[in-house]
Amino acid sequence: MPVPYRAALYVMPGTSDPLGAFGAAWLGRTADGGPLAPRPVVPETWSATALDTVTAEPRRYGFHATLRAPFRPADGVDLDAIEARAAELAAALPRVVIPQGLQLRRIAHFLALVPAAHSDALQDFAARIVEGTNDLRRPLDTEDRAKRLAKSRLSPRQIELLDRWGYPHVLEDFRFHMTLTGRLPEDEPAVARLFDALAGATTAFATRPFVIDAVAVAVEAEPGAPFICHRRFALRG
Repeated sequence: MPVPYRAALYVMPGTSDPLGAFGAAWLGRTADGGPLAPRPVVPETWSATALDTVTAEPRRYGFHATLRAPFRPADGVDLDAIEARAAELAAALPRVVIPQGLQLRRIAHFLALVPAAHSDALQDFAARIVEGTNDLRRPLDTEDRAKRLAKSRLSPRQIELLDRWGYPHVLEDFRFHMTLTGRLPEDEPAVARLFDALAGATTAFATRPFVIDAVAVAVEAEPGAPFICHRRFALRG
């Protein structure tokens, strides 16, 4: 099998799932080739062009939540090896259920759907994915590490996590989120209208349990290419 430029392990519901269908329609792209519905909500005074702009960054990655952040495969690691590890982990891990569902939140400069309540089971699930895939990745080189440190103001502990696991927001620093926008504009009234419109459109996901029943292998074939959902692996159940 070919070696992708980068790979990642995501929670990435397909368009047969109402949440996946909503996320794909909102971002304007499906990552698995499923059907794409029209964008479900257009906030007042937001043009289609403005919405395309504010969703451009998450659209490239596809609607997802990160478990193992995008990584360059280590020498000798191809897509077969990544798939085999994902299948092994999925067979060993139970489904995760968040009874309270997902709620819209503003996280710093972007909007995302996040669990309505903390879940130790979710934190453990994400940690086991990170720990179980660390040997698949190529270690950060000096340039990549410098770029990461320049991009974000990291705490000493986050730098430790970056150096050990290749990403700073893992283990105790992990926060599950399904991104809906890139950086928001500085126009706070416009952001408030966007938030209100999305809050209304996502109410259904806050009124029913959120279930993680699969882990997806996503790939970036070449630098800058959109991430594709290559394959999903069902969790043990």
